[in-house]
Amino acid sequence: MKRRDAAMEAYAAMQASSEATPTPIQNPLSLYTEFFGIRAVKTGDLVAEQQANMQLCDQERSYNHSAAIIALLSQAMAQFKIYKCLRFRKKLAIDMAEEYLKSGDHAKALTLYSLMLPDYRQEKWTTIFTDVLLKTLRCALLSGSVADYIACSVEALSLRHQSDQSERILILENLWQVFQGVPPMPKTQLTPEAQALWTSALANVKSPIQIDLDKVNDVVEMCATFERVQLSNDDLLQLQLIVRVLTDIPLRIRSFHVILADAGNPQNSYKLEALKYFCFPTLTQLRGQKQPDDEQLENPSQEPKNFEKNMRLEPGSYYQLFCSTEAQQFHENTQLRIVRLEAHMGTDQVAALLTCSSNYSRQLFRHHTRSRDLDDNVTINPICYIAPTFHLDTQTNLGHGHDNGLTDDKEMVATKMLVNEYFPVVTTVSNPYNVYLQNVGVHISIPVGLRNSVFLTTDISPGRQKLHSQIQIDVGELSAHGSNTATFYIFSLTEAEIKLAQRLSYTLDVDRGPGGGGSNARVSTAPNSSESTPDHEVKSVIPSVAAISPVQIEYLDETRLRKSREDTLTVRCYGDFKFNARFYTMDRKPLNQVYRGENFLLRANTEVVAVDDVEILDSFFICDHNLVQSNYSFKQKKYTNKYSAGEQLESVIVLRTNATLRDWATARDLDHRGKLEGKAVASKFIRPVPKPSSEEPLAPTPPAGISAYMSKSLVTKIPTTMTIINSNSAVSNALQVANAGVMSNSTQSDDVNVAEEAINTHEGIKTTRLIYNKALEAVQGTGHCRGFIKKIYTLEGNPSAVPIFGVFCIRWRRANCKEENESKFVIRGLDIAEPPLNIYCTIEEKMFVKMPMAFKVVLKNPTTHVLHLIANLSISKTDNFICSGHKQLDISIMAYEEKELVYNLYPLQVGWQELPVLSLEYNTKADPQKKDSQNALLDELVQRALPKRVFVLPPLKQQNK
Repeated sequence: MKRRDAAMEAYAAMQASSEATPTPIQNPLSLYTEFFGIRAVKTGDLVAEQQANMQLCDQERSYNHSAAIIALLSQAMAQFKIYKCLRFRKKLAIDMAEEYLKSGDHAKALTLYSLMLPDYRQEKWTTIFTDVLLKTLRCALLSGSVADYIACSVEALSLRHQSDQSERILILENLWQVFQGVPPMPKTQLTPEAQALWTSALANVKSPIQIDLDKVNDVVEMCATFERVQLSNDDLLQLQLIVRVLTDIPLRIRSFHVILADAGNPQNSYKLEALKYFCFPTLTQLRGQKQPDDEQLENPSQEPKNFEKNMRLEPGSYYQLFCSTEAQQFHENTQLRIVRLEAHMGTDQVAALLTCSSNYSRQLFRHHTRSRDLDDNVTINPICYIAPTFHLDTQTNLGHGHDNGLTDDKEMVATKMLVNEYFPVVTTVSNPYNVYLQNVGVHISIPVGLRNSVFLTTDISPGRQKLHSQIQIDVGELSAHGSNTATFYIFSLTEAEIKLAQRLSYTLDVDRGPGGGGSNARVSTAPNSSESTPDHEVKSVIPSVAAISPVQIEYLDETRLRKSREDTLTVRCYGDFKFNARFYTMDRKPLNQVYRGENFLLRANTEVVAVDDVEILDSFFICDHNLVQSNYSFKQKKYTNKYSAGEQLESVIVLRTNATLRDWATARDLDHRGKLEGKAVASKFIRPVPKPSSEEPLAPTPPAGISAYMSKSLVTKIPTTMTIINSNSAVSNALQVANAGVMSNSTQSDDVNVAEEAINTHEGIKTTRLIYNKALEAVQGTGHCRGFIKKIYTLEGNPSAVPIFGVFCIRWRRANCKEENESKFVIRGLDIAEPPLNIYCTIEEKMFVKMPMAFKVVLKNPTTHVLHLIANLSISKTDNFICSGHKQLDISIMAYEEKELVYNLYPLQVGWQELPVLSLEYNTKADPQKKDSQNALLDELVQRALPKRVFVLPPLKQQNK
């Protein structure tokens, strides 16, 4: 660079000396003014030396210094890049651009300046940025680049640009000359080459020229917001656009537009133009404009003005522009989002498109007053939810009395749902709109966690045996302002809060014509500034977004759509009875293990826990075929009319089992035994395999990979009260069964329903379940309240191996109601062991003083060996009874035979009297294999079987008196 500067100075000095008037040379040595290099002796011709210097200057002037300088700068930039000195590299890039500018290569200089301009703009080096911006503007002017000139001119209008107001006015005037298709400077100030470049560029310019205001700061500030966060489909969509000019000179804007995006139709974007506006000198007045409606009614004279093209926007003022359109042109159940804002500046021939993203950039510095920050005065809603219009309303009535059309004048008392009752639910579906609805339906389903204990039904027949886990009620067609009712019943086996999923659906005829029918929103499939102004998500606006509606919309074709809405129907189910079953020996001690052939007691305690009064009609116990129930247990119990919560009832039943667990007889065993004996009547206990019918279609065949698993394990383990309708495959049935809920086990208060498992083991799994409303129908009777339970399903997690002794049933109904219900409680049994001896005792039901009675003890040998026993009868108090009979006796009982011991007792006193004590022990002399240690078991059996005392009544003559 110094070499070039020295050559230029020497050339300028030679030009000045040649133009001056020649004077006679006084001293020849004056020619030697400049010497380059060092010579030892000054010799030679002085005139020739001067000519040589002139030739040297001409050669130096013709040398291309710029190329050498640019090459050296490129090498230096590469070196600084290696050492990661980015700021020095930027400085060298600016020097290289200046060198291109000096050399006359304006296009390359413009390229380098344009690359460096964003870096200095981002680092906010105002002085350097102003210098680079002016040089970029000069290069754009000399190279004839219309787009760069307009962009630099708009950015030069900012107050960040260090210039006077007069200079910004001059830049704005030159900019509007370009908008009008004229070069920015007069012809006298442009070279012919530059004039030709501008003429060609203006003729081929592509308008509009996009300028990203997110990068070009402090020129125009724009912010858009929806007036309402949520709208209905028939409402008017309104937006507000707040505009403020940040420079100190007025600007003329041709038009403003807001670009919207529809989440339901993402391939299209909608452009809304601002047609009305308000102008406010301060932000305080703008905030005062957004007051409640009652305050705005006091000043109705303020009306927005029409926005004219190329309207002049004054600096410092706030302009509130309005955009509106019909919400019907957008999809329902979707969100509208403001993508970007656009401002057109210029003419029809040449224009600039100022764009900015929809995200409002919150200022880092916050003022302590509300007069300078926009977001403190205006609520900014960048998202608006278009809520769909659902044309159905429902009213649900729970409890008894709604389904039978009661129209009494007295106020109806709401009833609460109880376990083991069919609780009616009446849903009234109405259409309050002036539209015609088709295929109206109500779908009710039970949560997955309750599908083994809660069921639904629409069958109002006396049987009420078909239960489902989901039902579909077809209402049909509803005309304008029409209504209809749908009734179903809920049946629950457990106390729980039941949350039913209710889905309403209907079809509607619509017109999906493009454009929304007269709407002023223009649709563009390719947004023209999406690449230059990317829309970034702002987390701060997420909490203000409205919740998505539960209404779902499905377009069936071009003219019909289906709308559905999911609601939750909550019903609280309360308990009916608290049941507790305990086993005792005949001497009323707790029983943990029962022996085959032994009599034992079952005490069934029932406590009423129903929240409403109930009437108990009857209660009975159905025992298994392997058990025998005593005759006096069948006596009819008398119940009062009403029972309230907290009242308790008790039933005592005497049972005896004739088989151990391994010998426990089933219906198939009895049928097989009957066939061997030639009795065809025994086959009545076996339920034949159900045949498929048209009313209960079979589920599809499972895949081959799991067919073996389905047939071997799931078919035998599917819960009997599980109801699944509209299932698509047997696999879904099995999976839903596998995820069934569970409940407690043991002999205490197991609420369960007796049901039949409708399974076809050869053709698939049935999709419905059959439940017995009457307990007697669930038993294949083999005697009085005795038989085989067809199938039973409990809600216990780990099924126990102990058998089921029977089912205790309570028939009841609500007070002042006719519908009868049954609560069934499964009573699980105990472990049954093989006894060494069975002992039975028979005594009179009533004993009178001084009247003889028989005290008979039957000893039965259940083993295959001969038992040798010694029986001793002892009287603790001689003044209680007079006893006749063998007080000590050696007994031998053959295998499976029995021996009777009969004693005659003569009571001597009235009241509770101790009975004579009978003791048994093995005769070790007759049977040496028996040991004395085995006598303890015999003594325990005697204690459990024989009574200890009786109540002696007075003589009959005394009672008659």
